[in-house]
Amino acid sequence: MFFIIGVFAGCNSASTDTPVATVERYLNTRIAADTQALIKLSCGAWESNATIEADSFRARDAKLDGLQCSENGKDGEYTLVKCTGKILANYAGETRAVDLAARQFKTIQETGSWKMCGYK
Repeated sequence: MFFIIGVFAGCNSASTDTPVATVERYLNTRIAADTQALIKLSCGAWESNATIEADSFRARDAKLDGLQCSENGKDGEYTLVKCTGKILANYAGETRAVDLAARQFKTIQETGSWKMCGYK
C-alpha cells in the first residue's frame, strides 16, 4: 500500500518539474523576496543574480498580475519560457509595472530538476 502511494506522490511532483512550472515558481518566489528559495530554483551560474533579484522586490509590496507562461523553443542547451503579465511593485508610493513579455527566461536541467538560468 505504501509503495502505491509513493509512486503516485512521485508522479505528482515530477509533473510539476517543467520549464514553465519552474519559471512560474521563480517569479512567485522573486516577488516574495525569498532569497534561499530563489537560489534553489536557480542554476549554479545564476545563484548570485537570484540573490540580487530577491532583494529587488524586498519591501516593495510586489504582486504578479496576469501571469501566463509557455515554452518557446530552445537556445542551445536552454529551454526558453515566454511569459505575459506584469510584476506590480510599489516604489516611493507609486505602483510601477515590470512587463514580463520584455524578455524570455532560460531554463536548464541541472542536478536532476529544471532551474531558471537567466534571460534572453
